[in-house]
Amino acid sequence: MTKHRLYQICEDYKGGMSFEKICKKYGGLRVYIPQVVPDVKERIMRDFNGYNYEILATRYNLSVEKVREIIRRHKIELNQTKVYGEENG
Repeated sequence: MTKHRLYQICEDYKGGMSFEKICKKYGGLRVYIPQVVPDVKERIMRDFNGYNYEILATRYNLSVEKVREIIRRHKIELNQTKVYGEENG
């Protein structure tokens, strides 16, 4: 399911559509709601020591792969910020 479709469902609900009507309209669709929120990402980065992927995965109820992805993306964002800051600094 795309974010757009999930947004449509939420808008229908906020607009007063009954649960029954939502089920009839969208019934059978798989819905994925991400577990990771920015606060969890920040805590993972704060607690990361370079080696403790498994511990963090257990602590935050995530897969080890998800913890690695969060850390990898954070490093990419950090590098982009450094490059952008150096070019325009």
